Amino acid sequence: MRSASIGIGVGILTVGLVVPALPQGNTKKETKVVSYANDVAPILKSYCYSCHSGAEPAADLNLAKTDFTKSDVIKLGDPEHSTLIRRMKGLDGLPSMPQGFKPLEAAKIQVIADWIKQGAKVDKTLEKHWSYLAPVMPEIPQSMTKWGANAIDAFTLEKMTEQKLKPSPEASKEMLCRRVYLDLIGLPPTVAEVDAYLSDKSPNAYEKLVDKLLASKHFGERQARGWLDIARYADTNGYEADRIRNAYLYRDWVIDAFNQNMPYDRFTVEQLAGDMLPNATIDDKVATGFNRNSMFNEEGGVDPAESFYNVVIDRVTTTSTTWLGTTMQCSRCHDHKFDPFTQKDFYKLYAIFSNVQYRRDGDYSKSFSEHWIEPEMRVMQPQEKAKYDVAKAELATLEKQRAQIMADNADDYAQWSKAAAQPVPFVTPKVESVVSDAGSSPTVAEDQLIEVGGKNPDNDQYQITLDLPKGDLNGLCVRTIPAKGKPQGRASSENFVLTDIGLTVDGQKVRFAQAKADFVQDGYNVRKLLNGDRASGWAVAPNYADDHCLVVQFEKPIAGNKAVLTLGFHSKWKNHNIARFRVGVTPSKYPLLDTMKVTDQNRADAYIATSPVGYALDQKIEDVKSQMAVLESESPVALVMEEKPTTGKITAPVHHRGEFLSPGDPVEAGTPAVLPKPDGDANMNRLEFAKWLVNGKNPLTARVEVNRIWEQYFGRGIVETLDDFGTQGSPPTNQKLLDYLAVKFVQSGWDMKAIHKMIVMSATYRQSSAATADAMDKDPTNVYLSHGPRFRMEAEMIRDSALTISGLLNAKVGGPSVMPYQPPGIWDSPYNGEQWMESSGDDRYRRGIYVFTKRTAMYPTFATFDSGTRESCMVRRIRTNSPLQALALLNDKAYLEAAKALGQEMLAKGSLTKGITFGFRAATSRRPTTQEVAVLEKAFNQFESQYTKDPAQAKKLGKDVNEAAWTMVGNILLNLDETITKE
Repeated sequence: MRSASIGIGVGILTVGLVVPALPQGNTKKETKVVSYANDVAPILKSYCYSCHSGAEPAADLNLAKTDFTKSDVIKLGDPEHSTLIRRMKGLDGLPSMPQGFKPLEAAKIQVIADWIKQGAKVDKTLEKHWSYLAPVMPEIPQSMTKWGANAIDAFTLEKMTEQKLKPSPEASKEMLCRRVYLDLIGLPPTVAEVDAYLSDKSPNAYEKLVDKLLASKHFGERQARGWLDIARYADTNGYEADRIRNAYLYRDWVIDAFNQNMPYDRFTVEQLAGDMLPNATIDDKVATGFNRNSMFNEEGGVDPAESFYNVVIDRVTTTSTTWLGTTMQCSRCHDHKFDPFTQKDFYKLYAIFSNVQYRRDGDYSKSFSEHWIEPEMRVMQPQEKAKYDVAKAELATLEKQRAQIMADNADDYAQWSKAAAQPVPFVTPKVESVVSDAGSSPTVAEDQLIEVGGKNPDNDQYQITLDLPKGDLNGLCVRTIPAKGKPQGRASSENFVLTDIGLTVDGQKVRFAQAKADFVQDGYNVRKLLNGDRASGWAVAPNYADDHCLVVQFEKPIAGNKAVLTLGFHSKWKNHNIARFRVGVTPSKYPLLDTMKVTDQNRADAYIATSPVGYALDQKIEDVKSQMAVLESESPVALVMEEKPTTGKITAPVHHRGEFLSPGDPVEAGTPAVLPKPDGDANMNRLEFAKWLVNGKNPLTARVEVNRIWEQYFGRGIVETLDDFGTQGSPPTNQKLLDYLAVKFVQSGWDMKAIHKMIVMSATYRQSSAATADAMDKDPTNVYLSHGPRFRMEAEMIRDSALTISGLLNAKVGGPSVMPYQPPGIWDSPYNGEQWMESSGDDRYRRGIYVFTKRTAMYPTFATFDSGTRESCMVRRIRTNSPLQALALLNDKAYLEAAKALGQEMLAKGSLTKGITFGFRAATSRRPTTQEVAVLEKAFNQFESQYTKDPAQAKKLGKDVNEAAWTMVGNILLNLDETITKE
């Protein structure tokens, strides 16, 4: 359903304001001067060079050389009798050119004909396309018309005047408020925020609103959304397995960089080479995640060198697209057909990005399984860092106490040292019986080895009766003994989890002083066996093949005849019972020594860990270290770049036809020859390359970025092909404006917020989006900006808007990605078992930028609204209009939930008219017309009547008929074209 269904259309936005008359000038149509470089050469390159260029051009006609203008194919000033034009038109009984392909469009032939008529002149700038020449600050056009707020308007008005167009009146305050909210923070204003703006009658009310939004924490989220498409950010590795990766710290860095208004030159350098900056900070390194966002192929059998080759190629093409607006991919295999980039240029850049550190995991030559793993780092968050620092200080204090204990117990340390030089004398007592509480079948061999077979219950407990040797005993050990085909644990993984241990001697309970094992699985603590904490205990993964021992020391020596040892296996992991073990007892004063190999290097630590005088302190030290280890292990991971040390210039081979297996002669790392050389003579690397991009002399960097920013606001770049500023890309519709913005950007110190503010403060931006019939006829796609922008919002913004309108939005900034509702089955994959774990609580209502991004299974409603897969760099999303989009808004559970919340907000207003008026304003930021209110009231009454007859259907939408009807009205409002459109 769209707004037309309730009578809402663009026409209602038309405002009858008076615009000062534009100068009419000479009404005689002026013929445009045709430029060979900008107008003719691109056509010839696209349609003719494949045959008429190179060493052996067809018909000996080389159109790539400008001297063809002196050949007999052209008659200067006479296109009708020029062979070039006649062959393109297919005259004289001959096939039209290009032969074998679709004929040229009449408009393109006319461009060449006009050029010939004007004398077929070759302009001086032929050797360089406009975008490869440095932008120069243009003179700001002067106009007799008093219109405009800043220089942007002077440039746009000049183009409007050329096309006999007039600017539109300024948009209404409600619409302008909504537009600038959506553009600067990606969220619509609330009704209260609209009212606050409307009540501000000061002359600079709009500028104050702009400044407020630029300072909002949500500004960074809005700007980062587009950058993450460019950076191909995702939460998974891609390819067929597409396993989860932890990369959200990079996403949060981008958001924070935009919020801080990090200058674009710094923004560039940190992302491409932050790790190489002097005294690089953690944030500098996190920023290099830009080029760690490449996909990573984990498939078995993949050649790791070839996989890495493809990763570096992705980095070259992404970087050139992002900062140079250039499709360098063509130059991977051959010199670019249309732009002045050679294959050597490509591999110069390849060399720059190939010189990074990685470690080899596996051995491809032996198992055909090897991966090259690039660095990652754990980054502790501020709250956890504070806890870590406290623990670290506490550990330092405990270390001092350890030194004091060593000094105060010299005699005991001497005794301990003698015991440490000998094996601990454990004796194996006779096992009289072993009983399982859960029905398994233990047996005892002649050497007192206990084996447990038969049934393997979820949990079990063994009662082991022992004949004790005479004399005092000080400790007991449980020693696992795996053998070939006979694992120590009964779980399918061969592991076990011991959660309880108890001992009675002649009916008296024995108290344990300490427990220690030679090996403990990460996350487990054998000391917790002594206090009944079944969430921990003793487990040995992944060291299943080795025998292990658990030793407990008694609080005081014991003596007796009969002992009953209880071993319990009550963990949450089913079937994790022990399978093969032997029990031992010892009179040694230091039984825990059996769990450690004492060396000169660890002697002090071992004494504290295994002697009675050190137990308590050792436990404190271990607890603090464990706390620190948990804080470290739970810290998020950042994927980072790390440069490989070099002594000379970095080189890389040029690969014949781009094939990995066909490396040729090497080239030195460098920049494309057609562009200005880097400053200085330092060896080229990632840092020097990043500096070169933003040294202010590169003709592309500033143009490309301001063009992307412009596209965000107007739906179309000044150069429409955001990723192609070459000869095959769209020419700028207003090059003077583009160059003005680019030069201002550099002059401002690469101030990104300044560019955003300049655009939204312009009168061009603030125009009403309602277009006159004359404007639609002369300029149907609004290339010349004679009215304000109007286009459908991005996928994430549509969802964010629904959450904001309904009051459900969780405005938290940053943090791990979330998994809101999505239909079941989206993640079904034969290659990994990872599941979509639906978030609970407010996390379900986080902004779209935080929704988990799986490359092979995009969030379905985002995909429906044209989001990309993040498999490669994407600088511009397409906009489609399909029935699936309406169906998603009408039926998706997330949008129905938002509709229900909006319905409850409307219901709370007390009357039908007040509720509808509030809901309409929340959705569109403007007041509804009387007709629109009537249509929605009629819809409410129809829903109420329908659900009164069918209460069961009402229960699916609300607690009663009234709430269900309001939910459906909310559903209509969230699905309006006006709701999902920025205008």
